[in-house]
Amino acid sequence: KWFIYELHMLINNVEKYLENNDIHLAARAILEFIVEKLSHRYITLIRPRVWIEEDVPEKRAVYATLYLGIRELIKLIAPFAPYLAEYLYHAFVKKLSHREAKESVHLENWPTIPSELLDKESWKIVSDLFDVAESILAARMKAGIKRRWPIRKVIIVVPRNKIEQYREAQDVVKVYANIKNVILQHTKEAIENLELVCETPLPTYAKLELDEETLMEGLARDVIRRIQVYRKELELPIDTVIPKAYVFTMDELLRKAIEKYRDYISRETRVANLIVSDKPLTNARKWSIEGKELYIRLELL
Repeated sequence: KWFIYELHMLINNVEKYLENNDIHLAARAILEFIVEKLSHRYITLIRPRVWIEEDVPEKRAVYATLYLGIRELIKLIAPFAPYLAEYLYHAFVKKLSHREAKESVHLENWPTIPSELLDKESWKIVSDLFDVAESILAARMKAGIKRRWPIRKVIIVVPRNKIEQYREAQDVVKVYANIKNVILQHTKEAIENLELVCETPLPTYAKLELDEETLMEGLARDVIRRIQVYRKELELPIDTVIPKAYVFTMDELLRKAIEKYRDYISRETRVANLIVSDKPLTNARKWSIEGKELYIRLELL
């Protein structure tokens, strides 16, 4: 609902800019939407649901929303980049819904969002939580805690009469800012040993420290990142399952983290069998995680 309402506002703003001949402002608004709202925010939030193996309603809802957004964006960029828009229209829209598509993107009507899909109240709640999440990320950076490393607890003070609406959308903070436990309450009572990281739109408190448990999970995510980069360098398709992968490190905490989160690492990197080797590996790629050496060997056959 947040993404659809953001798209609705973008379409209205671009239309106003074009009517006033502010072409540069219209183009800038589209680019900012694609980078910030679509890529950095929406894609980050939906990634866990996209990776669900089963064909479930929440996965279908994500794909339907993403399709709607990309289709309308292609129409929106047509006046600015006609050839690119035409290519994308044929490669994406006509390929996925050839019966409904026109012969050309330039035969399409100007994009609009049906009124029944617009929910301003939900948009406002999610926007507030994104603002909170951005403040947490800024506090993380100041404290030297990487985004991939989870924070154990955050407390957000919300209006009493809207606590259920915020609770439905609290995963925005949990996923976007990487928080293990998001607590919503309507008073500032019982908040101890936590740092104020955000005053508006919602007072937010967090403990910006890492214990061994969260540190190990953060290290596991760093391992995931290295394997994903390795996959990309090998130009493996995203759905390719790697039959076997070996990892080796002499660092005790890193090894402990890999063993504890072995299933999680395997699932996120699509490795069928992740083996923690007791001996140094040959023909392995060397990586560094927080000054700790890690060796990885992927076996594709």
